[in-house]
Amino acid sequence: MLNQLLEHWKEIEPHNIKVTKRWYREARGFCKELASIHDLPVRNVAAIVSALSPSVSWDLNKRDAINFVRTRGQTNVSTYGNQARKARLLLNPDLTKRQVLQILGGDKTKSFFLNILEPMTTGPVTLDRHAYAALDINGSGYVSVGDRRGAKKAYREAAELVGLRPHEFQAIIWEHIRSK
Repeated sequence: MLNQLLEHWKEIEPHNIKVTKRWYREARGFCKELASIHDLPVRNVAAIVSALSPSVSWDLNKRDAINFVRTRGQTNVSTYGNQARKARLLLNPDLTKRQVLQILGGDKTKSFFLNILEPMTTGPVTLDRHAYAALDINGSGYVSVGDRRGAKKAYREAAELVGLRPHEFQAIIWEHIRSK
């Protein structure tokens, strides 16, 4: 798995690496602006963005989040109904980070939330269908525990080898795979 990621890495232009490395910081900026406009903590908006993210593009995720926060959850979203239910719970500004993580529940959405909320720390690896596609794993269905564990380890090791945080490396690979 590690070698597959490093092969993808070799295909990426240095300029794209520099730009995409900031992906999670820019996502946090989006959440911060939306939070400011609608008087919510950034933590809640980042959690709502994460809850609404499964199986949708980033552009659609942002549009849904804007409409969701603006209407306080009284809108249709493009992801699964259970994710919209979670997002409605996440509108409560009194939730702690721990409570937010409990509501999000899933590994992908929790990782995505933490990486958006704290992009300057070494956070978890967000494994979604694109992250798995880079490893030739079908991430649209069931992914075994072994594949998940191996993928996380490979992303962490590859990130360390190239001098990045795991989520920065993952974002760069994510954009590379999506652009193919």
